[in-house]
Amino acid sequence: MTKVRIKFSKHGPVRFVGHLDLMRYFQKVMRRAGVDIAYSEGYSPHQLMSFAQPLPAGATSDGEYADLTLQSFRDIRLSESQNANAKEELSGEDTLKSLCLRMNSVMHEGITVTDAAVLEQGAEKAMTSVAACRWRLAFRAEDPLGQRAKDALAGQGGAKAVLTRFLQSERIVVRKKTKKAEKDVDLKPLIHEALADADGVIRVLMKAGSVDNVRPALFAAALLSFADAAAFPLQETEQQMISALQVHREETYLAAEEEGREVLLPLIPATTPTRV
Repeated sequence: MTKVRIKFSKHGPVRFVGHLDLMRYFQKVMRRAGVDIAYSEGYSPHQLMSFAQPLPAGATSDGEYADLTLQSFRDIRLSESQNANAKEELSGEDTLKSLCLRMNSVMHEGITVTDAAVLEQGAEKAMTSVAACRWRLAFRAEDPLGQRAKDALAGQGGAKAVLTRFLQSERIVVRKKTKKAEKDVDLKPLIHEALADADGVIRVLMKAGSVDNVRPALFAAALLSFADAAAFPLQETEQQMISALQVHREETYLAAEEEGREVLLPLIPATTPTRV
């Protein structure tokens, strides 16, 4: 068996497809594309596939990942129209390229596999290795709350000025809901970096994963509550963010060590590491 990690993007109307439905969708893609994916044993076998980090409903992304366990590469072939004429098994880079093309040929518009890599033996699963995500956030002018947010930030010198003061706070304490209860959490150590441009678009790199995970909606609500707590109560504002906030995940990272310092690497390491 071979473990392969794929990277894919999610845009357009499919951004409203939930995580569980996305998993079922990929199971159908495996069958339609003829990928020889491995199955679990037992009375109810299922495809051996896991995803890195659920995407918030309505968000788009260029940094989604999934791990696949393949029985072999024997069925990863391009169709005749794609000039696949080799009868023997493909290998290396050509095989991975064929896997991406084969999956994309049966994909619904809006989801595209952009990269793939073979995982080393014993490599940590994508699901448990996520350490951070980079997000692009923008308030929607067509939404009442989004427009109020834009006006509030503009009235205090713009998103860049408010964000600077926000990050200079000694602590950023918010009330965060968990599966079992609610607790106070300091967001300050969970934010690696954040920048805002002249148009009010915010790019923020925050911790993610099963332990320290910051939702984009919570970050945006905390920023607005910092700007005007009376106009933007934290919990109420966060609940309304699904329509007011445009969310895009640019990349998903795992933590690694380089020259004695922690760095963040994409789950398929193809770009320059981000130091933290």
